[in-house]
Amino acid sequence: AVAQDVTLETLLTTGFPENAVLCDSHETLEDDGAYAVSCTDDTIFINRDLGEQRQTVSAFDSELERAGIPSAIDKDIDGADALTALGCHLTTTPPLASPDASKLRKLLCGILGAVDARQASPKGLHGLLGLASWFCILSRPHYVCFSTVYEFVRREPETTLTTLPRAAIDELC
Repeated sequence: AVAQDVTLETLLTTGFPENAVLCDSHETLEDDGAYAVSCTDDTIFINRDLGEQRQTVSAFDSELERAGIPSAIDKDIDGADALTALGCHLTTTPPLASPDASKLRKLLCGILGAVDARQASPKGLHGLLGLASWFCILSRPHYVCFSTVYEFVRREPETTLTTLPRAAIDELC
């Protein structure tokens, strides 16, 4: 949350309009202008005008540098019609954010394995929860689904196989 707040504040300092930052709890503007998505310390810019896009990215990079925030240049992708970022597949035509199929497959197989075995180690389930949490970014209200799961992953010893409570199985499903 802190990383996302700092990233968003840095973005807004460049003059990027706040109503153009996509958020699942707000309606999307109905124009072909520039948009941004900010998740933790990652920012994705969406713009059909590549020249304008480069100016926006340059201003953001300059503001990151001015603020002393390191930038992961090796993760930069410019001018793509589709890409995988934050564990999600993003496309421009149609404009869509969906779980990356290979990561979703791993998550679903992990959940099915835990459901079938009806047991897991807290550490093992914690790894599965981490992946599930990435997909909750696409629909933040789903974070509230994990109550018993959160209790389970805090158990000690963390590497011992333990019976998975029915409520935890229901939350994962």
